[in-house]
Amino acid sequence: QQRLDALASAAASVVGQLAETASDDPLAGLKMGDGEGLVSVLCFSSGAGVLPILLAQASRRQAKTAVHVTGLEANGHLASHGKRLVQASDVASCVEMRHEDVRAYRPALRHRLCVLDCFDCGLLGDGVLPLLEAAKKSSLRPGAQVIPSAARVWAVLVEEL
Repeated sequence: QQRLDALASAAASVVGQLAETASDDPLAGLKMGDGEGLVSVLCFSSGAGVLPILLAQASRRQAKTAVHVTGLEANGHLASHGKRLVQASDVASCVEMRHEDVRAYRPALRHRLCVLDCFDCGLLGDGVLPLLEAAKKSSLRPGAQVIPSAARVWAVLVEEL
């Protein structure tokens, strides 16, 4: 829960910054592929929808701006559960859960922010880099921000006995 809250808080901060950037130019939101002041967020490998809900709640609370979160989940059972969870939440109007793999997802409007939490204990074992590359090619607008934006991998050589 602590990790999810930290991701949601970081995303809300970026949403606020993106909304401020759009408010400087009344046409900026439209130029970016969003409605004026609306920040579109992609969250892939969303599981049961908890992170998309937390993102929308934190953005509403902290950034006080319009946000639309699209959660993608390739596993049908998790996506189905996520849809029910979103519908029962207080942010159902601004969160969409989809049973779709990010590699096949082609949104009508590209997203300005991508938030993900699909890491294993070794960071890269769940194929996050190819998934993120696919999202950048088809779902994110150029210059879109990604949270987390950096990671560090520590490795130790172990001798076999």
